[in-house]
Amino acid sequence: MGKTLIAGSKRCRGSGSSTLMEALALRFRLETTLLGGLSVDIVESDSERLVHTINGDTDDEPYVMRLVEDIKIMARETHCSTFQHAHRTANKVAHFLAHFGRDANYEEIWTDRVPNCCMNIILNDVKREPTSYFE
Repeated sequence: MGKTLIAGSKRCRGSGSSTLMEALALRFRLETTLLGGLSVDIVESDSERLVHTINGDTDDEPYVMRLVEDIKIMARETHCSTFQHAHRTANKVAHFLAHFGRDANYEEIWTDRVPNCCMNIILNDVKREPTSYFE
């Protein structure tokens, strides 16, 4: 298990495609990383479509493409060199925080620790028997 550097949750108002919401969330993560003075090598997302769009493999709706340009600029500033897909089953904490942010009326950022609201998810994941990554 790695070390938690930063975690966050923020409510995104409005509506749009799942790819648009994932792009907004990814931009928020990179903004938070920049504000924290951190650098990252790899950024993961459970939106395979967004990862393909960022990596230049495909195009998307105009709003997503504008966000992707922002994401690429911020990625260069954080020294991120790789965007990769993480299957949702391997990304349970991020999935939980997305739902947490949807229901909250405020933004929350945690540094150097795992948010208390996520501890049970992590503990259950560590206890779980190894299974197929692509369940």
